[in-house]
Amino acid sequence: MKQKQTTYSFPEGIPAFEDTKEMTLIERPDMLPLVILKHDDLTFVCVSFKAWSIDYDPEILPADLKMLGVTSRQDVELYNLLTIGHSDIKDTTANLMAPIALNPKNHVGKQVMCKGEFPVRFNIWSDMQYVLPMLLPIAFDVMEGNKP
Repeated sequence: MKQKQTTYSFPEGIPAFEDTKEMTLIERPDMLPLVILKHDDLTFVCVSFKAWSIDYDPEILPADLKMLGVTSRQDVELYNLLTIGHSDIKDTTANLMAPIALNPKNHVGKQVMCKGEFPVRFNIWSDMQYVLPMLLPIAFDVMEGNKP
């Protein structure tokens, strides 16, 4: 399966990984809405913010928009970091409070804190129960560098 890889600069790193200044976004049609953010051995499984059935269109602080080189939230792509349930896939959660914001024009990224109150651990099973069991194995193969 053909995959698209785009490298993004993270000038401030990602919280807890401040030394990681560059990550590659890996997208595959058979894996959407999941994507992979990867740098060497550091890998995040993320999901497009558009996947949610809830009303989720977070506002980003003006300073973050400026750092990303945009003037509007609509100019960035948002991805929520997933925490995969270890003992049960139904325990998989997404961080809605601090998504990854990517500017596809200048390839700059940042983990941002959204205005408002959003959960850090939003259980995604109700929104993705039909696709998550199929998509996660593909995502894990991509994380390991396997290509079917």
